[in-house]
Amino acid sequence: MTTRKLSNHNPKLIINLIPIFNDAFASKTREQRSAMRQQLSNSEFKAEYGRAYVDKIIERTEDRNVDKDGRRFKRYSKGYKDSLTFRIYGKSSSVNLHLTGAMLSSMNSKNKSGTAIMIEFSGGEGPKAHGHITGGGRNHSLPVRDFFGLPRGVERQLMKELMRFTRRSEIIFDVPTFDQTITEPGTELEVDVDFLTAGGVI
Repeated sequence: MTTRKLSNHNPKLIINLIPIFNDAFASKTREQRSAMRQQLSNSEFKAEYGRAYVDKIIERTEDRNVDKDGRRFKRYSKGYKDSLTFRIYGKSSSVNLHLTGAMLSSMNSKNKSGTAIMIEFSGGEGPKAHGHITGGGRNHSLPVRDFFGLPRGVERQLMKELMRFTRRSEIIFDVPTFDQTITEPGTELEVDVDFLTAGGVI
């Protein structure tokens, strides 16, 4: 179950992973679900799901220009498109809620107790997000463009994809200390050998 809190101009999403998991794997046997459900309280699993959730919101907002229910955002007004701000920032008619990029990039996920995670905004970007979500801004000039959330089907799909990835190895989220790495000369890429071996990559 996903709960939204929009009070104090500081939007938050509280996401309980259990109902999403139950919907995603309703066709599995009770024994199969019991074995898989243990991952839901794993801190690394929760963190990965939160990151995937945030990334999906940003992708749908910036690339698809749709709200949390899949509806297209309302078009920019003629006054805004004719404004100096619109020209300075090189905006196009694509409604992606992206001016400086600060608002969407400030969205982050935090683990809560049990099987819950919370998504919120940092760096003072909450009021700006609140204005888009509810229709606000100066003199309530912003139309509602409620990007903050995902359809239940997308939540289920993220759960299936992440669970499929974790089930490749029972220890994929219990990786040993990063003491054996390969560093490619001239790059910052480091690959953990134990992690790749455990995951069946090499």
